[in-house]
Amino acid sequence: MLNTTSKQMSELVITTKDDLEKMLRNILLQIATPSNGTFDDKGERLNQKQAAEYLGITEATLIRWKKQGRVPCEQLPGSSKVTYFKSQLKAAMQRNPVIHKS
Repeated sequence: MLNTTSKQMSELVITTKDDLEKMLRNILLQIATPSNGTFDDKGERLNQKQAAEYLGITEATLIRWKKQGRVPCEQLPGSSKVTYFKSQLKAAMQRNPVIHKS
């Protein structure tokens, strides 16, 4: 006799490498969002230029600090796109007095 509560269904999904990479990027971006699952998409996400302006530093300094691990950012492996979050930058500024907003 089959127990319907213990049935497991498997599904084979065939997709292209590009589609798989897109799906994984979307999953990683969802995981990278703040734990409450919400953020102000209009003002929270910053690109590199915006993050440098927010901190009152040059982009070159921001890149150097990113490489040194002084500022948090999100960057998918193999991607050149870097995303910063104001809340993370603000927390980093509070922890490290060298990082300051002018």
